[in-house]
Amino acid sequence: MAKLTASRGTLLLGTEPLRGHIGFNSFFPFEQAYISSSTTWQTAIDTAASVGAKVLRIPLTPRFPTDLSSFVHTGTAPTWTLRATYISKVNEILNYANTKGISILATCLWRPASAADLNSATVGTIADPASNARSYITQIITQQIANFNSHPALAGWIIFNEVDLSGYTNTVNWGINVPKGTPASYSAPNDVLPLDAVRAMVTQYGNQLTAANAFWITGHAGPQANASGYSWFTNLPALYGSASAVSWHQYLASDGCDRTPESQGVSPSVMMPNNNRPVILDEFGIQISGGADPIFNDPNGDKIKIVYNKLKENGVSLMLEWQLCETADDPIYAIWPGNTRALQRLPTLAVLNAQPGNVFNQRKRPSLPPYELAMNCVGSATSFVTVADAAAIRPATFSVSCWARPTLGTTSGAVRRILSKQASVPPSGWYLGLDPAASNAGYSRQVFFNLQTDNAGTVSNLGTQGATFLPGFNEWRHYCFTWDGTYLRTYVDGVAYGALKTASFPFAQSSASFFIGSDGASLHFVGQLSDVRIYAGAITQEQILSSLDGSAVGTEVGWWRLNGNAVDSVRGNNGSVGAAVTWVEPVTNRTTVSGRSLSPRRSNADAA
Repeated sequence: MAKLTASRGTLLLGTEPLRGHIGFNSFFPFEQAYISSSTTWQTAIDTAASVGAKVLRIPLTPRFPTDLSSFVHTGTAPTWTLRATYISKVNEILNYANTKGISILATCLWRPASAADLNSATVGTIADPASNARSYITQIITQQIANFNSHPALAGWIIFNEVDLSGYTNTVNWGINVPKGTPASYSAPNDVLPLDAVRAMVTQYGNQLTAANAFWITGHAGPQANASGYSWFTNLPALYGSASAVSWHQYLASDGCDRTPESQGVSPSVMMPNNNRPVILDEFGIQISGGADPIFNDPNGDKIKIVYNKLKENGVSLMLEWQLCETADDPIYAIWPGNTRALQRLPTLAVLNAQPGNVFNQRKRPSLPPYELAMNCVGSATSFVTVADAAAIRPATFSVSCWARPTLGTTSGAVRRILSKQASVPPSGWYLGLDPAASNAGYSRQVFFNLQTDNAGTVSNLGTQGATFLPGFNEWRHYCFTWDGTYLRTYVDGVAYGALKTASFPFAQSSASFFIGSDGASLHFVGQLSDVRIYAGAITQEQILSSLDGSAVGTEVGWWRLNGNAVDSVRGNNGSVGAAVTWVEPVTNRTTVSGRSLSPRRSNADAA
């Protein structure tokens, strides 16, 4: 099975992006697995697999101290050892998940307060690294990592459940308006861990997991009934600096959508941490009011489809709160054979997880351009292609895509033009730019799209969404930018990086020539280019993904494959090739030569 990783703000399972995917939580069956002979955990895994889920979040321990001492460990302070029977049971679960194609996201110690209970201490003693309570946590997690981290079905780790338990706010204790800590019990809010102790523990165990080359996150208790619940989320990257990703709980409330960021006047960008880490919305749909689960109170699946599509577009993955195969004691959000409402919803989830835009049901994403040759630009006044203006290549709404491998990096310098169809006086048109300088403000070391949206020069820029490095520097990447008249959207290698609502000014296409590898004046690109296209209208993510291997979308109004020439294979609007342009075989430092089999190579004859 594949491991979870994070790259450029994208959650990956193996090498495939996990955006908009629906996974599941299941607690009770696995807690019972550790303390009894129950096998309902197998049904939980089967149920998740049946609807195309790839990830299942489970507890790696039961909750209560008596269960921990009876079934998880032997010994007392100051030394505790995992029981052989416990290790065997966890491996049995992981082995079964592996056979079903399910990757496990394991919560290492569900309730850290139990460590204090085991040692007859208050939860506050956990703040002391020398305390028995803290020592217990350290020993248990260290042994779990040693025993299970290398298992192929264990995709990643969660450090505790809701370590900053929502609902108990204390601005004095935390210094910001965030939940104040994990209480010894859910009815004792005054006995909590202060922020510094929580951060110290997360850092300590996060460093252990990082050293073990493991993916890890912290589970946060998430926004509550209003927009203020989102305000503290922007602080999480600072609080837990080395986590692989960020998750928070309780996203969807009982009336269906009233806790989405949009409904609270919060920008969707708030969902994305400021260091570009990916987001998992965990325990999605837990809030119940008057016995009406938000997803079950949605007979046609309309609400979940709307929310799913919004989150997928913003690169967020879902983990549903449904406690797979619970007992009838939790009929509202339990998926078990007698719960007909839950079973009726499973087909909707199966459809969502199987739709064409979900990467698990697509062809393998290429890592190189689809042609034998690529255009090599050296940054001179004759190392670009000039295409004469034509009405066909300036549609009212449009999309632009290309494969690019920038090779020039500096500490200063002007923004280079990868593609340009822009006039300065009056301002009109657009360009695809590269800011090569690490020190430049705004879009430093990023590929970005510039759309001039009025005759006074108002500009809307959309870059690769907060990256602190250039995605694709010295590597081949596929870039696509779309504009539907309202929103600019950016995609890298077919993965959505964000959207920007443009100012409400009229946009005018430019009648200037179209330049490939330059602005036609002095801002010349250095690197390689391939497969340049202009489309009428805003193409979809599914269409982008289908085009990566060189397949036609069908709405191209200009298509320059750059496979040894600058022929426009759509309308014959061929480009004039500068004298310094050369044609080279696409190579990259991102894959080995043998890795090229991922991308179908098309001969020069295909260019015409």
